[in-house]
Amino acid sequence: MSNREKLPATKQMTRAALINLHGKNGTTLVAVKKYISETYNVNITTARKNMIRNYLHTLIESKELLIKTGRGLTGHFLLRDLKKFTSGDQPAKTKRFVVKITRPLRKKAPREHGQTSSIFDTPAFSGTLAGSTPIDVVPKAPARKAKRINRQTVNHDETPRSSTQEI
Repeated sequence: MSNREKLPATKQMTRAALINLHGKNGTTLVAVKKYISETYNVNITTARKNMIRNYLHTLIESKELLIKTGRGLTGHFLLRDLKKFTSGDQPAKTKRFVVKITRPLRKKAPREHGQTSSIFDTPAFSGTLAGSTPIDVVPKAPARKAKRINRQTVNHDETPRSSTQEI
């Protein structure tokens, strides 16, 4: 390709690679990247590699691409329906969840000077945890006596490296 010709989008290049590499054993991420770099004479940059990976993940989530071996994009994967994929249908978009942050239902009472906040100040905590016994009821384990080790006293005069040896 000459420099003046415009390259197709990475998504279209990836679709073409999956169609042409479709076989009994499927294809791998490395084979898809190699096909794109050889066919379109493009360097696979980090950004392009990430676009390829993201597009393959969307195909896996939409169940158009089956994982044959491995986990994620590490193994072999193949197209579920080649005819449907070549017709140009885009994969169904996955649902996104929206988290809505609301204001508190009631205002907290202002604390008096000297009070500290604690996790036990919440209304859910009523003094004892469900399924537990109060601290006062739990019997104390008997204290263990420390083991006494028989140590022998050493006469330093008889040791071979004694510093007080006479010559």
